[in-house]
This record gives sequence, C-alpha cells and structure tokens, in this order.
Amino acid sequence: MCTIRKMEKEDLEQVKKIWYDRSIEVHRFVDSDPQKYWRVKIKACKFSDFENPQDEIETYVYANKSIRGFIKIKNCDQCIYIYELFTKESNKGFGSKLLEKVKKEYPGKTLFLDVYIHNLQGVNWYLQKNFVIKEVRQDGDGEFDIKNFNCFKYKMMYSESLSQ
Repeated sequence: MCTIRKMEKEDLEQVKKIWYDRSIEVHRFVDSDPQKYWRVKIKACKFSDFENPQDEIETYVYANKSIRGFIKIKNCDQCIYIYELFTKESNKGFGSKLLEKVKKEYPGKTLFLDVYIHNLQGVNWYLQKNFVIKEVRQDGDGEFDIKNFNCFKYKMMYSESLSQ
C-alpha cells in the first residue's frame, strides 16, 4: 500500500533517479544531448529543505517499499509554487494523488507551476486538472531567444475558485 509522506534524507537518491530518468524521457527536446544536459542540471537542483534549509522547500513522496513519485513545493504567502512533480511511471495515478495531497494540505491557496511548451503530455495533464495557462516565458536567464524555442514554458495556475 502506498502512502504520501514528507521526504526523508534516505529518499534522496531514489527521488534524484526519478527526476533524472523522467527528465530525459519527457524533456528530450531541451537539448541535443539530453542525458548530458540533465546530468549537469541535477547537480544544481535541490530536492528538499534538508539540502538547503533557507529555501523552505517541502517535498512529498508517494511510496510503498520504494518511491513511486514526488512533488516539490514552496509555500509562499498567497500561493503554492510547484517546482516539480515527477512519477516513476505515467498513467498510474501517482501524480494525481500527490497533487491532491497538496490541495488538501493547503486549501484555498492558488497553485502555480511552469511546464515546457513541448511537454504536451504534461501540459494536457495539468489542463485536465483544471490548471489554466497564464503566460509564456523562457527558461533560464531571461534572455529572450526565439531560436531556442525548446526552452519556452507555460506558467500555469490552479485556483479552487476557477475550477468550480
């Protein structure tokens, strides 16, 4: 039986492996060498508050004997920002359960996240979960580069008042 709980230090390697494997799979379009690209990115990525306490990051895992998925969030004043939501496998309901956990944990708070435009599976999944697209923006340092369209993201929002 799977449960959702806060991430513990001993979960870190499994969470990183899910993030890396799924990033390569669903974000292949970001770079011509996705394995190298995501290997570099994982070194800078912080997965929990025990890695960087001042960031106030919360990570929940969906687990039984092993981690099946995770959601990494930051609780801001008026909203929750979802940094990552990854599951080991698609279409098993793990992501839905993690998202519902956050909605129940923080009732009434607006949720925000970014998703790559070319991640059609992700974009459609969030739209099915009643998120709306608020804007388009480029990943990275803010330099607008139309030639690198692969790094464009949708900023998406979920609000209980909009989904009723």
